Amino acid sequence: ESTGCLSQCDNGPNICIDGTVENGIDSAAVAAAVLEINKDTTIHPTFLAACQVMEKAERATSLAEKERNLSSVISALMKLEGESKKCLAQALVMRAHLALDYRDASLEQARDDAHSASRLDPQHATVWRVLADVEMKLGNSSQAIEALHKWAKYQPKFVTKVNQELQ
Repeated sequence: ESTGCLSQCDNGPNICIDGTVENGIDSAAVAAAVLEINKDTTIHPTFLAACQVMEKAERATSLAEKERNLSSVISALMKLEGESKKCLAQALVMRAHLALDYRDASLEQARDDAHSASRLDPQHATVWRVLADVEMKLGNSSQAIEALHKWAKYQPKFVTKVNQELQ
């Protein structure tokens, strides 16, 4: 759980585990180590590697490198059984968002990725925001509105924003 301070404490990014704030969680490896220590939780090595490659994709400067990194993560996670759902959903959302921002020709792929992510993790709020944007670019306003409502459902702090967008 994120503490929500947005690093204003100068110790972040922070997470809260069972009421204890852990500071300086700035990578997947650090987060995994904190979970292993505090929750006696072992992180599957593929998940940790996937998170590290997703971080690398975020930092990449070229579109081709971003796509290559995300596609490799998606391919690796699809080989795992159900335990990879949330991680795979995140990678799919990232790739959909990338297509939305950079490749109008890939909007159908972006929609497919977003729909796949929504089936894997329906409560992943970003899925619905990205899907709404994709549907709007494709001219499917009713599907976009439906996705916006789901975004507001899973991110109640954006209800006002959604209502403004719908007006």
